[in-house]
Amino acid sequence: SNKDNSDSNLISLNLTIAASAQLDLRGVSHPSQVVLPFPNWEPKEKPVKEDDVGPQVTHIYELHNSGPSSIGQAELQVGWPARFRDENLLYAMEIQTDGPISCRTNTSLNPHSLQISSLQDTPELLGFLRNSSDPPHRHKRSVNTAESYSSKILNCSNISCLRIMCVVGRLDRGQSAVVKIRSRLWAHTFLQRRNDPYILNSTVSFMVISVPYRIQPSTLPQHRTSMGTFVLWGTPDVSFAVPLWVIILAILLGLLVLAMLTLAMWKCGFFDRARPPADDDVSDQEKLTSDQTGDA
Repeated sequence: SNKDNSDSNLISLNLTIAASAQLDLRGVSHPSQVVLPFPNWEPKEKPVKEDDVGPQVTHIYELHNSGPSSIGQAELQVGWPARFRDENLLYAMEIQTDGPISCRTNTSLNPHSLQISSLQDTPELLGFLRNSSDPPHRHKRSVNTAESYSSKILNCSNISCLRIMCVVGRLDRGQSAVVKIRSRLWAHTFLQRRNDPYILNSTVSFMVISVPYRIQPSTLPQHRTSMGTFVLWGTPDVSFAVPLWVIILAILLGLLVLAMLTLAMWKCGFFDRARPPADDDVSDQEKLTSDQTGDA
């Protein structure tokens, strides 16, 4: 209708209405790599606390709705690199969520009942969410770098993975659902394979189930990606590994060996000088020379 002229003619129009939402799936690993061996640390045969296992490794996944439409429900699944045969890899301790999302696992977390350390939450999650508009290219470059060094890639195709199934509720434009998995790198597994670099890849995927509109889109968004944590080996610093008393003892032993060699060479006459001939010897040589001249 025309608000300025109520007597205007009515016109019928056909409008095309569509629901569409752009969903971005991002991930980050903190730290992105772990360097072995650890100074002044050895794994325990029977760990009691989670600190006895190894360093902390956290993966954060975010499902962000860039709009313009909302989604009603989605499923998000994570494949976590947990075990290789009977050996632990990334030992999952706990799962935290933020936003309209709830998760469950196919097996229990922390099966060895390790004591949870009282760690303060780090600000990586907030920083990650603040920069969520940036494209997630960092971990892709890292994977290419690690592959150039012939790293062994461990993922759900060749190891046993912990399955994490999450249900995401309604996400309006600009909203996010976040899953944070906190784990410990089981260092004993990798210390048995020294100098072998590894990539521990987790896989995450989502699939939209429904949108809150009468008109449904022709296709519902879905996507799958992976994220890696690198296990590398560093060269220990020898200057800090050798104690001072060892250096002093090595110097004293070197001096002792030098003294013994000098004494042995002196006993063998190595240091005796060749003396000049005496006067009698000179006169005898002159007489012999004169006699040889007269005979000639």
